[in-house]
Amino acid sequence: MDLMLAGRDPHKAVQMLYELSILRSSLKFPEACKELSEKASNKELKMFQSVKLVQVMWSLYELFHKDPLVFGVPLALPEKADLFYLALILPFAEYKYEQKGRAHEVYEYIINTGLKKTHTFARLAKHCYDNIARLHTVIKEPFNPVTTGFLIKDLGINKGPAILLSICKDYNTNVQEKDIEYKVKEELMSSVLNEYKNWIQMSDKMMIWNAESIKPHFDGKELAKMFEVSPGKIVKHLLDDQLSWQLVNPAKTKEDYAAYVEANKKVILSNIPSK
Repeated sequence: MDLMLAGRDPHKAVQMLYELSILRSSLKFPEACKELSEKASNKELKMFQSVKLVQVMWSLYELFHKDPLVFGVPLALPEKADLFYLALILPFAEYKYEQKGRAHEVYEYIINTGLKKTHTFARLAKHCYDNIARLHTVIKEPFNPVTTGFLIKDLGINKGPAILLSICKDYNTNVQEKDIEYKVKEELMSSVLNEYKNWIQMSDKMMIWNAESIKPHFDGKELAKMFEVSPGKIVKHLLDDQLSWQLVNPAKTKEDYAAYVEANKKVILSNIPSK
């Protein structure tokens, strides 16, 4: 599968694996997950959605291969095969199963037991899947530099694959017909892309597209001293408040922030949760 997904047409490869029932034996599921038991028709539906998601990802991959600046800024992407594995497993990311009294992610079982992928890929998948819903929410809401900045910072180097997966999911939500030969509709794809393009370009314009690279003006010890508080959990809130200020005021200096703190110290402290 690694070679096929890294080949000339990953979608045709996955489509063939699906039609020959090889995909069903490659994606192993935990028996404890009732929603994906052998008798559940839900599994077949999700398997078909996997094929469609790979098709959408293939269209996106070709688009970015021709024009890396589709959004006006480059997106760092993982290895080709890993990108299509992420799309392939996405329909199962919502499921959990219980083992020894603890809940586990079904996609982690698929990655580790069925596909036997590396820990590096497993971490990439977890980072992307855990943030897709959050990314979708931020995209749909009016632009907010703080929530956008914190999301971009948290995604870090994985913002590229997370964005493409979110696009795939948004597009696929509108295409439910069971037609394995379906073509990606350019008009719908353009509409979805424009939504993300506007968000990314606004992030770039507001100087927060590279929020993961923003360095705090002051570290935790310095903030504790400035606010005259003892080091502890409160410092995490102070660091977050400082980042929020930097996201809204990207061109201002550490001296500007120090002046802001001096003028608003009591208000900032009063807004910190007591627990």
